[in-house]
Formats: sequence, structure tokens, C-alpha cells
Amino acid sequence: MHLQRVLKVDLNGKIAIARYGKIFRGDKAENAEKFNCTALILYSDPVDYALGTQVAVYPEDWWLPGTGVQRGTLYMSDGDPLTPYYPSTDSAYFLNESEDLGFPSIPVTPIGYDDAIKYLSKLDGPTVNSSWQGKLNITYRIGPGFVHPYTNSKMKVSVHTYNERKLIKNVIGYIRGEHEPDRYVILGNHRDAWIFGAVDPSSGTAVMLELSRAMGTLLKGGWQPRRSIIFCSWGAEEYGLVGSTEWGEDLNKILSSRAVAYLNVDIAVEGNASFTASVTPNLQSLLYEVTKKVENPNRDEYTNGRKTVFDTWMANIPSSYDPTIPHVRDLAYGSDYKVFLQILGVSSLDIGFTYNQNYKLSSYPTYHSVYETYDLVSRLIDREFKYHQALARVWGEIARTLADSVILKMDCVRYAEKLQRIFNDVQGTYRDIFSEQGITLEYLATAVEDFRKAANDLHDRVKMVDLKNPLEVRRVNDQLMNLEKAFIDPLGVSGKPNLRHVIFAPSQHHTYASSSFPGLTDALFDIENDPDQEARWQQVRKEVSIVTFTIQSAARTLRNVNNIGGL
Repeated sequence: MHLQRVLKVDLNGKIAIARYGKIFRGDKAENAEKFNCTALILYSDPVDYALGTQVAVYPEDWWLPGTGVQRGTLYMSDGDPLTPYYPSTDSAYFLNESEDLGFPSIPVTPIGYDDAIKYLSKLDGPTVNSSWQGKLNITYRIGPGFVHPYTNSKMKVSVHTYNERKLIKNVIGYIRGEHEPDRYVILGNHRDAWIFGAVDPSSGTAVMLELSRAMGTLLKGGWQPRRSIIFCSWGAEEYGLVGSTEWGEDLNKILSSRAVAYLNVDIAVEGNASFTASVTPNLQSLLYEVTKKVENPNRDEYTNGRKTVFDTWMANIPSSYDPTIPHVRDLAYGSDYKVFLQILGVSSLDIGFTYNQNYKLSSYPTYHSVYETYDLVSRLIDREFKYHQALARVWGEIARTLADSVILKMDCVRYAEKLQRIFNDVQGTYRDIFSEQGITLEYLATAVEDFRKAANDLHDRVKMVDLKNPLEVRRVNDQLMNLEKAFIDPLGVSGKPNLRHVIFAPSQHHTYASSSFPGLTDALFDIENDPDQEARWQQVRKEVSIVTFTIQSAARTLRNVNNIGGL
């Protein structure tokens, strides 16, 4: 868009070369195709994957060598492409492979920066702006064409990939709950990898195997959880969240009514600086509580008084709005929690240990490359596997608490606080332009306030519950558990039926990034440059209405059963 609109570069028939980072690689391919490029080359620039002035790369350090190539899917949806929105079972209707299945129609290939410099160093055209400048020892230019003596040179991209049908399998382990076997606490990790996958996903796979072994030992000792615990090892995640999506689609009716929460670990340990988490707001308090219990895997932190996982997390990644808690991210799209949050309406989280956030990396440097090895993990990231152990303890204690507590540890007040912050951001950013268009946020403000009151009232009632009355316990737990479902719009967000969460969903322009009030965010994107202003502002009005209705509906689910409201 910037190349064509601002720099007046004609992309038609051109081969584009783009850096990895900022947005999902599939969005880059979609954009290249949208602007009529004939092919796309993706490369990892050392400014993103080999920081510093004199960098030692793997195997001396963890930075990506110039020969490192990041693989990854370009599929713009999830699950089996031939059975969108429905399970890929024997009785399913399968699309024809010649139909548009969500793959790019132009050739796309990734390369390392040792190869990229051969092309970038010869590009002609104006120099790039500072934000596009990489760290290769060249003058970065936009193109098109090549400098002398390569003026008449041509490039050809030839990609030899093919589609093939394969049977994939999920592996499911089950611990039956003693008192509420029809309530499921679900833990998941995918086991397929690009190349060796020592970090993604095998660090998480190792943790899940150890955690399942530990819980098996507890079972042998006589323990049985109140609710059922399900371990899920997903297949074909890297191709587009296939295993988890198909499982969720197949068991939609069961899981949407019985799942308490989904606890995901994709990458357990990608660094050793701090714990990190993406979480729905109602699980946030539980996460803080558990991380305060688990011993810090970094003994050097004890000298700074940081004895727990929470302490170092708090010190390294503090919240921007509350100095007493660490920062948590909103859930987006990039792992197996997607079907649970976006389709089933199940509260979810994704946790792990990460690198120093001051690096501002898009990912750990060797991500999806041949250098993501056991040696990298055992020698450079987690030498004694203490971080893997700590992650198992956090993950296990969250699961055990949700499975064993009589009243579910789900905090609706945290959700109310998050909604208020999102509303404040929207109001602060768009108040003037909304006023010019005659758009009021009065009803949305009322809905957010009604939700806050309903959440506080519910937690006040929870304190008065007779814990010996199973029906009373079940009633309030159902209200706590089913809140997430109230944010699901069956028609989808921004016209996408595979994205249904009205509060949190991926941006239409960056599939891996979470967006708050995503329908409204997408409606406002680049609105000033749309020639049909009336239609776009009508869409904004519609999205404000949808968000208002959804939050008000969610508030009603939290109220006393004798006060359902309505017209």
C-alpha cells in the first residue's frame, strides 16, 4: 500500500522481496498477490535475527546464521482446507482442490540473509526509509530493477511444492473427574515441527509429557480431581492449526457446553529472561496466584529478592496500567487455543518463558529453521532444564486448581476492568472523529458499566454460596464458566465465520496479532482513504452497535437467575 500510494511504485508483474517480521507471513503473501506481484521472496534480516555490532551466531550463540531459513505456513485459515468450518470426517463434504482454499496463487519462497544480500545489494531505485533499513552492509533500495552493470538482469522464482492428502492424528489422554466428570480442564500442545523443532514445539511437548507423568503418579497415590483433565497432543499445527481445529469442530456441541478452560503451551522455553503469558482476563488472577507459588528457575534472581516466577516476570515485563502486576498479552490466533476461544467460546491461556523483551524481536532468532536443535536448547537456552521444570509446575498448578477448586477460580471483575480500558482507548482515540460523524458511544459506555456492576454482584454472591449444596455450586460455576461464550457472535467478526469473539480476535491486516473490538478496529482501518466514505462509516456504526449488544448480553449472563432482563 505504501509503495503504491506514496512512492508510486508499480508492483504489477514484479517479484517482491520482503523481510520477515511485523505481520504474519501469510498476510505478506496475500498483499503481494493483491497488488499483482508475480512472486514473493521472504528473508530474515540480521537486524531482526542477529542483533548487535559484532554478533556471534549459532552454534557460538543463539543468533540466526546467514544460512538460516524460516519455514512456515502461508495458509490464511485453519483446519482441513477441504472442509472449512466442519470436521474432516469420513462423512464430510470435501471441496474440490481446484477451488480457492486460502493458499496464495503466486510462488513464495523463504531464503536466508546470505542469499538475500546477493539480490538486495543490486536493487535500483530510491533508498528505503529508516524503518525499512536492515543491518546488511548494503544500501537498501526499493527497486524496481537493478543497478549497473546488472541493468538488464532478470530474476526467476521457481517453487517446487505440491499438495498432498495425509492422515493426521491427535493423541488424547483423559483423567476422569470424581464429582464433575462432565466438566473438562483441557491442556494442549502440538507435536509436529518444521525441521527439528527443539523449541517449537518440543520444549512444550516435553513439559506436557512430564506433567502427565506427574499427574499419573498422583493418581496412583489416590488423588482424583474434582473435574476431568484432558491432555491433547495436536497433529499438523504448523500447517494451519489442523489437529486442534478439527477436534474442536468435531466435538463442538460437547466442548462448548462442558469445557471449563483451555490451557495451551506451544513453546515452553524460547528464552530465559522471564515468564510470559497471553490470557483471557478472567484467568489473569489465577495466573498471578500460581506464579507467586512457583520457585524462580534463575537462582541468581534470589540476590535481587525475586524468589518466584511472578517476581522476575513483574520486574522484566511490568503492566502499563498497574504497577503491582506484570503485563499479559491478549490472545490472538497463532496457536491451538484459536478454536477454543474463537469458535467454542472457552476461556484460554498460552504460557511460556521468553527472551529479553528489550531485543524487540518478532520471534526467537532460530525460529522454524534447521538450527532449532536440542543443542541450542540444552547448551544456550536452558542448560539444566530448570525453566522447563518451572513451566511444568505453573501449567500443572493452574490445571489442578481449575480441576479441584469447588468454586472455579475465574475472575469476571478482571474482565470488566479490561473492557473499561478498551473503551477508554477507543473513546480517547476516536471521540472527535466520531462526534463529527454523529456517532455516540453513550450506549457502549452504559454496557461496559452494566457489565462491571454485574461482575461485582456475581462475585459478591459467590462469597455467599453454600459449598455443600451441589446445585448452588453448579449454578454459579456455570455462570463463571460460560461468560466467554457470551462474547461469541455466530455470524463472525468482520465477515469471517472462523473468527467469532467480539472482544478479542486477530486483526484483519495481521493474522498473528490480537485486536480489541476487532470488528470496530477493522472498520476504522485506513478509513480516511476509502473513496466510499458513507459505506465505511455505516459499517463503523454497525460495529459499535454489535459491540454494545454483545457486552450488554454478557452482563446479563452474570446477573442473578431471577433477573434476566430483556425487552
